[in-house]
Amino acid sequence: MLTATEEERSRISKELHDGTGQQLSALKLGLQSVSKSMADEKQREQLEEIATSFSKSADEVRHISHQMMPRALMEKGLVEAIEDLLQSSFQYTDTNYSFEHHNINGRFEERIEVSIYRVIQELINNIIKHAGAQTVTVQLIKQKGNLLLFLEDNGKDMNQESTDGHGLLNIKSRLDMINGTVNWSPGSEKGTFVTVKIAL
Repeated sequence: MLTATEEERSRISKELHDGTGQQLSALKLGLQSVSKSMADEKQREQLEEIATSFSKSADEVRHISHQMMPRALMEKGLVEAIEDLLQSSFQYTDTNYSFEHHNINGRFEERIEVSIYRVIQELINNIIKHAGAQTVTVQLIKQKGNLLLFLEDNGKDMNQESTDGHGLLNIKSRLDMINGTVNWSPGSEKGTFVTVKIAL
């Protein structure tokens, strides 16, 4: 079911980005071109307002497309997708974050990349909604035939019992599909330390 869901997300994302989004952008450019040739200033202003609305709609479509299946993940790989996810998630918060990666050369299987991305996305959502953390550190390491993900925050203790049940189930289900495991433990100071291990 998760595999089918991600395939459908990818299909809809591509159609939104490459179809609807580009059509809206083309309409905006067409309206701006027409407005320049009009002598009536009031009509020009009205067309510019409509063009601005088309631009906002195109931006919204691209945002929805990105949420469904990030372009960075499809086109550039896991590292850049994680960097983009962290930046977009924490840019309007007071949380400081860091991301390190080691021995991540080339691409992984699509199901592994998608699953790791969704797991990090779920963990970050929990941190923002419930943990109240000031710092978050993320590490992604390829070591001895395993892909290791470490995520630590200094907020409230977010163990299995305190995290959102549905989100936790999603994490475990995704990792079961790719030979992965997840473990929660107390952070070095406070908060939570999450370890994800995937056999490659």
